[in-house]
Amino acid sequence: MDCTGKFKDPLYSGRRDVARISDKLCKEYGLSVIEHKQDWREPYNEWEKKQGIMPEDKPMSKRKRLEEIIGFCLDKKPKDFDTLLKYLEEYSCYAKRRGSNISITTPFAKKPIRLSSLSVEFGEQGIRAQISEQEKAYQQAQNITTASNSGAEYDDAEYENVYAPVTETKPTIPTKPEASLQSILHFSNPLNLKLIIDIQNSMKATDSIGYKRWCEKFNLEQMSQTLIFIEKHQLTVDKLRNIIKVNANVPNEIKSEITALDRKLENISEMQRHLGTLSKTKHIHKQYRESPNPSQFWQDNHNALTAHSEAIKYFNENGYGTWGGFEIPKFADTQKWYAEISADKKKLWARCHAMKNEMSAATNAWANVKTLLNVQVEIEIAPKVAPKARRQSSPDL
Repeated sequence: MDCTGKFKDPLYSGRRDVARISDKLCKEYGLSVIEHKQDWREPYNEWEKKQGIMPEDKPMSKRKRLEEIIGFCLDKKPKDFDTLLKYLEEYSCYAKRRGSNISITTPFAKKPIRLSSLSVEFGEQGIRAQISEQEKAYQQAQNITTASNSGAEYDDAEYENVYAPVTETKPTIPTKPEASLQSILHFSNPLNLKLIIDIQNSMKATDSIGYKRWCEKFNLEQMSQTLIFIEKHQLTVDKLRNIIKVNANVPNEIKSEITALDRKLENISEMQRHLGTLSKTKHIHKQYRESPNPSQFWQDNHNALTAHSEAIKYFNENGYGTWGGFEIPKFADTQKWYAEISADKKKLWARCHAMKNEMSAATNAWANVKTLLNVQVEIEIAPKVAPKARRQSSPDL
């Protein structure tokens, strides 16, 4: 254990020594220590339940994030499966079919994700079924509207009695994204708009004639695509420069809002953990108060009573309970708060991804315009400031 040679583990007892030394060092330097360790015979999910770790506390998996993006695309009511794949490209998710499988390349995963590995409702067949159901609902709504228009000979009272309950269920088919997901620039980065290559300062172009010819052809294509992009969105040089200057820090601002929501989710998770502790130990605390021998009862139920005292202390420090000004919330209320904040967080992430794509398009177009017109104007972007460490305080709900 003096770290001078190879560590030997006699009869698998060394790991306990290493764990004990690690806990000692962590306590000396004020780091966290796992007090209730997992037994090797106990499944990990059961150990998590005992520790009060909720499924919402874990980070979202990459497949769940892809399912979330597909859900946003389905909300736009695509007319067919190919249209949905085009909507996915707005979130930088590109589909590729290989045989009978479709894989999606995403910006947050190193490898493509197959649709067959997602949930049943987000597989290829499930998506096609949802699109067909939306199309049937739309056709039914159109038929109902046609029937209501043909019944104009009825008087007003009969018209309200017969058609009003039916027309209330008419679904609305939005043609644009939701207002909360709409961004500022209102355009996305096309696949063929890229930066122009500087051939004169390229070492590879000077060494390879074939690469130099390819660069010349590539630059001509990008110049034409940049001009098409500017004409399509009716942009001028000053307008494009102002768009980049004004909206350069918008993704960072959205991320700061997401960080604030993450703090709220952490506080709610901590409150849920203490609520679960109170629910499990309140009957033990009641028996302790009614026990004729409190000291012996405390020794027999030390862990449960200590956890109950910590939970009570938590709520008292944060203004809840008998000594606070607010009533201790119910667990169902905390779940509702968590769901609402998670929904807001999903919308902010979708808006952040859309803004990144749009800023990428505007930045590439501006760089190409500067190369074409030989503009030497640079845009100053404020650097991203790291958030300061914040002390633990009362939950900000």
